[in-house]
Amino acid sequence: MIGAKKMLSFRNRSLSSPVGRLTLIFLRHGAERAFSLVELTIAIALCSFALISLLSLMPVGLNSARHAMETTRASKALQQIASELSQSQYGSISTAGKDTWTFDFDGNPTTTAADVYLTVKRSAVANITLPGASDASPSLIRVCFEVSFRGSQNFTATNSISVSDCGY
Repeated sequence: MIGAKKMLSFRNRSLSSPVGRLTLIFLRHGAERAFSLVELTIAIALCSFALISLLSLMPVGLNSARHAMETTRASKALQQIASELSQSQYGSISTAGKDTWTFDFDGNPTTTAADVYLTVKRSAVANITLPGASDASPSLIRVCFEVSFRGSQNFTATNSISVSDCGY
């Protein structure tokens, strides 16, 4: 608090000037509007807790986004392979053709080893037994694929595509 002599000197000043009025207002109400050290410590602790909580969620969100992007790339690659298989002869699907397809980061087919981001390997070909049937259908096969990403050992997916014999 300001000494009594100093306070008196401000009171003797002209209150008609804006500076004199502001000075008197701040001197009179300054101590009432200040925050205590305890209040500031509690506010900083609450803000820190909230910020740390938000920052701890970032890796989870980034991993989810990366996994979603990899799943989208795998779907695009499998659609291209399904299109390629549907255009080939039915009898040659199980024996002929490629066993491994490679794609770059954008999902385009590639043969350059440095550009390979996604690898799709044919793992099995089998005839499908339809529900209620006693034996496998000769005009329907399932081709299984294993999808893996470069640098992502924990993401390997197995997908299958069913191909039917359309008679051509």
